[in-house]
Amino acid sequence: MGLVKSDLKSDIASFLSDDPPSASASAFSTSLFEAYESYAGDAEDISMDKPLGFTATPAATSSLAAVMDGINIKGTTNASAALTLGKALGNSLETFWTGVLFGLTKPLSPMNKELTAAVTVPGLVPSAAISLLEATEDFDIAASVWADAMDTFAKTVQVTITGMMPGPSGPVPAPPITGPIT
Repeated sequence: MGLVKSDLKSDIASFLSDDPPSASASAFSTSLFEAYESYAGDAEDISMDKPLGFTATPAATSSLAAVMDGINIKGTTNASAALTLGKALGNSLETFWTGVLFGLTKPLSPMNKELTAAVTVPGLVPSAAISLLEATEDFDIAASVWADAMDTFAKTVQVTITGMMPGPSGPVPAPPITGPIT
């Protein structure tokens, strides 16, 4: 199935009215990463493998919450605060993806055996962070802004697959293959 941004947006919109960023940074961050983990669970690497799990979700959640606690989120469009929040979100998403392994569900080809599939580039920090700070009562718009930033980041995550292939005197390591998740 792959990553579906509309599912992420819908999940974020469903909790925003209860956990807006301005109310409790901890509750908001926890709900945000629960939604992101559900979304990311549908990711596929270039050989259609799925992630085996996300062990860094608590660290990513607390990292973002700590920064959000230090910023007056409600009603601010301060460029410095926006840059801080954008970096915090990027760092939290990087923490989330670092070290994620993908299951080995399909061979690279009938001749090749896949050995590992791991995140090697955990993504790029979203650049349009100012919109993350814009206070809005329209939870659909706010959910779109957060989902766009998180989806854009996810689509820069790279997975490297290593494997074996036939050689003249038996199996030999195949060249690694790196590609984005979808």
